[in-house]
Amino acid sequence: MEGLNHESIMKAGRYKGLSIEGLDPEVVQGLHRFMVRLRRFEEAIIEEYHPADEMRCPVHFCIGQEAASAALSLLLKDDDYLFSHHRSHGYFLAKKGPIPALLAELYGREAGANGGIAGSQDLSMPSINFHAGGILAGALAISVGSALGIQLKGDANVSVAGFGEAVAEEGLFWEAINYSSLRKLPVIFVCENNIYATYSHRNKRQSSANLSERVAAFGVETHPIFGNDVTLVYSTIKNAVDKA
Repeated sequence: MEGLNHESIMKAGRYKGLSIEGLDPEVVQGLHRFMVRLRRFEEAIIEEYHPADEMRCPVHFCIGQEAASAALSLLLKDDDYLFSHHRSHGYFLAKKGPIPALLAELYGREAGANGGIAGSQDLSMPSINFHAGGILAGALAISVGSALGIQLKGDANVSVAGFGEAVAEEGLFWEAINYSSLRKLPVIFVCENNIYATYSHRNKRQSSANLSERVAAFGVETHPIFGNDVTLVYSTIKNAVDKA
């Protein structure tokens, strides 16, 4: 993963490593169905966002990053917790969030998941244990707190936090990693490393490109994988959920 960047991906050509061997056909179909649904949903929003200009909030799209939320959609139970960064649509749908409530929220309507006052970045729905936020690393602190609550109550649930690699530049990230490791909490951190924070390349922001090695130093089990290999993502997150 050290040398993985846009240039190396383009030179490598079409990815040939994906395999469905050993996976239940229903799982494969479920992953595909979710990713196509999410992609079509995002494309439809893009078509409407401009020139209509009727959506009342900034919108961040997860096109090209559907795999993690697709895997979570099949693995999480209703009473598990899922926390997201500002690119929230995929995670919201992964937690069985209703599309009409999401759309209404983007348009600032009362029928929205948050009554039209949160928008895309801070989309939440407590009834399905889903919360997103535009504050960098904010989701991690809450996910760790929820995992602590799960542990104290003795429930058989997990707390999951989705975020981008830029979160590793926040002190709160390392505090969350350290505390969750110290307490052996049932929390799973899903880092979607798309290399860029706005227009800034990771190598211009971080002294070391291997985030997994730095996190592993805290005693946390880590698995750096190619995030667009959906079956690999599914298998990796499934193992993490089972262990948590």
